[in-house]
Amino acid sequence: MLAGDVIVGRLLPPRLRPRLGIPLLLLLATPYLFYALHPPLPVAAALACLASAGFAASLVQQERLVALTPGSLSGHALGLHSAGMLTMQGVAAALAGTIAQATSPATAMTAMALASLTATLTLATRSRLTADGGLLPHRSTTPHPT
Repeated sequence: MLAGDVIVGRLLPPRLRPRLGIPLLLLLATPYLFYALHPPLPVAAALACLASAGFAASLVQQERLVALTPGSLSGHALGLHSAGMLTMQGVAAALAGTIAQATSPATAMTAMALASLTATLTLATRSRLTADGGLLPHRSTTPHPT
């Protein structure tokens, strides 16, 4: 998690960060799909470590939120963002625990990864349809001046 935050927050130029929002969200969930194969503990730990780098997507999301929010309301917006994220993380943890109780931890991890990927891909597709391009940058159809 720390490595992803440092790389995205400190080493990448700000102009590249918006393009990494969706890929980082996909990185956050995709490695957990392999838990369906019941990997040995060292492999499972490596997958979790890899996935944790995807948490850097929150930096991209927060930059976008601040950019879209009037300065006088940015503190409120970030507070609401944080409260909403923490609330939904708690709901997701309860859901994952329920699934794990009924099936297995590997099944719960895989199901939650699938749910995360579905939500990410659905929202990414929908954001492409909005006027401002949402989280994904649009490709320009006009030639760039040279």
